[in-house]
Amino acid sequence: MSPYRRAWIILGALTVLGFAIIEGLALASGDMDNTLSAHLRLILGLEPGKPWGIAAGLAFLGGLVWLGWHILIDRDKK
Repeated sequence: MSPYRRAWIILGALTVLGFAIIEGLALASGDMDNTLSAHLRLILGLEPGKPWGIAAGLAFLGGLVWLGWHILIDRDKK
């Protein structure tokens, strides 16, 4: 296994673990304003509504669609 693959696996595992811990604590607190989705809505300007909120939400969605396309469809040909 290459060092890069090992590093990506470790980074992915730490990211998932960190998310699980923080989201689990937020859900356990019962305050849904502490979840990742609530914070993303705040950061993107969707709640409370900002003039640029819809554009930021669509840009975020576009990034997710691009990432999915890139990983599933647009593979590098060797």
